[in-house]
Amino acid sequence: MMIRRALLLAGGLALAAGPAFATASTPVVVTIGASPPPAGNTITVSDASGAGETNYPMQFGRPFIDGAIPHAPMILVNGAPVPSQADVKTRYPDGSVEFAVVAAVLPSVPAGGSVTLSFVDTTANSNTPLTSAQMLGSNYDFDAVTSLAFPARITGPALAGKLATFQAITNGGFAITVNGTAYQVTGLNFSTATQFYPVAGVVSVTSLLKTAISSAGIPVIISPALTNNGSATVMEIQTSATGAGASLSYASAPSTGTDISAMLGWTSTTKFNDNLTGVSGSASARAMLAAGNCQPWTSGPIAQTMVCADDSAVAAYDIGNGDGFQPFRPRFEATFWPSGLNNVYKGFLNNLSVEGYPLYLLGGVAMLDDAGAPGAAAAWAWMKTNVENAATTIPTAPKWAIVPRTDANALPPIPTATPPG
Repeated sequence: MMIRRALLLAGGLALAAGPAFATASTPVVVTIGASPPPAGNTITVSDASGAGETNYPMQFGRPFIDGAIPHAPMILVNGAPVPSQADVKTRYPDGSVEFAVVAAVLPSVPAGGSVTLSFVDTTANSNTPLTSAQMLGSNYDFDAVTSLAFPARITGPALAGKLATFQAITNGGFAITVNGTAYQVTGLNFSTATQFYPVAGVVSVTSLLKTAISSAGIPVIISPALTNNGSATVMEIQTSATGAGASLSYASAPSTGTDISAMLGWTSTTKFNDNLTGVSGSASARAMLAAGNCQPWTSGPIAQTMVCADDSAVAAYDIGNGDGFQPFRPRFEATFWPSGLNNVYKGFLNNLSVEGYPLYLLGGVAMLDDAGAPGAAAAWAWMKTNVENAATTIPTAPKWAIVPRTDANALPPIPTATPPG
């Protein structure tokens, strides 16, 4: 069986002082194994672009047979040694290498041709790490920033058993101030509503409320949601705007009609939870590195991969929407290539769970996938289709995003259109 993976590396990922990494237009195909397998432990790297490659960086995981590599693997290209690095992750009981992350910069891959990588044992492997000062040096010009902005909002209590109370309202209303501007909603008639939650073809409290708010021109979103046990609906109002410029007042009595502020749970004494001003938060990979919140996954003179996050009890970089919880934990991964390239590849691996949907932000680039590299535009469209509609608590979705491959959905094709935004 032949396993092939196209290494399509998005050029936008690299901040280079030296030669840049391969771009999506110059793929290199890696053939792992063959049928029948060749003699020895080899990988064939083939140029699929027809243009050839020089100074091509490669970092990959590699298993080894028990006893084959007693100390650390070194890479040979067409039988000749090249500077390489191995981070041994596991060893067999006899001490030989079981699995290692191996890195090298291939001097060249001929146009339309290939080179063969093989592995021999070495005792000269170096994992001396780069220092923080070196990684923060101007030759890398390294940073990656993720930020989120949230609206102002008020969440009311559970409305179970209260439908009849709303059905009795035929001329209801409330007053509220949004982003410093006062608004009123009047003339609400819930007598025909048969439930709280909106369903197509059914008159609901929520649909009637949304129509009235839209007619009044109030820049807010009404979001009914089930409680944790799924037994009752709560009513939430939030600003369309996000961040520091967003604000809400508690609802109060309208100039005419029956006051329904307390019924909705949007007053200071009846609300369940609120955040009357919008909030925002951001995290910088460079700041994490400077503060000592990055740990090496691989280290050495060829490629040093750093994972940046604060998983301690302090959780200094966690971001929340102002409700006292901070479910978003920024996590960055960056690989520094000091071996003559002075490149850094950076990615966003931010952990966020929204109503059970794990969401990874990608910081303006497409995440490379095991089976290919979907471009940013298609990744964005795929994310919007599969995630954004469910992530109702995120008023502004990430600019580029794709969910992790934990399902059988097909990847989108590499797009030719200009990415959004």
